[in-house]
Amino acid sequence: MFLSTWRWVHGADRRIAAILALVVFLVAVTGVFYWFKLGQNPSTHFGAVFASWVADLGLFILLGIVVYIYQLPPEPHTEAFDARARNLFKRRTGRHIDYIVERIKELEHYAVLCIRSR
Repeated sequence: MFLSTWRWVHGADRRIAAILALVVFLVAVTGVFYWFKLGQNPSTHFGAVFASWVADLGLFILLGIVVYIYQLPPEPHTEAFDARARNLFKRRTGRHIDYIVERIKELEHYAVLCIRSR
């Protein structure tokens, strides 16, 4: 199970992987505090701060991650060329935009395969 999760995170967007790594780290740190029974008395200052920390971490895990992933902007280099060209014209439509996009495609130079020799 761990290996398949690692492959999914490695193949995911690096921004999502960074957030998931941060959440795992924060949960692990919180678990260490629970393991050593630190901050479990909310009548003390540190206990109250720790209780607030745990509540905020739970809220972030439940709500913040979902909203963050939903709001991620697309990465332009992963989109099709037509979509990127239309972004230049604020996604307007019309025959004149289609004409300009086709002209830009004619000027496009790219390499399908690039091999670097040492």
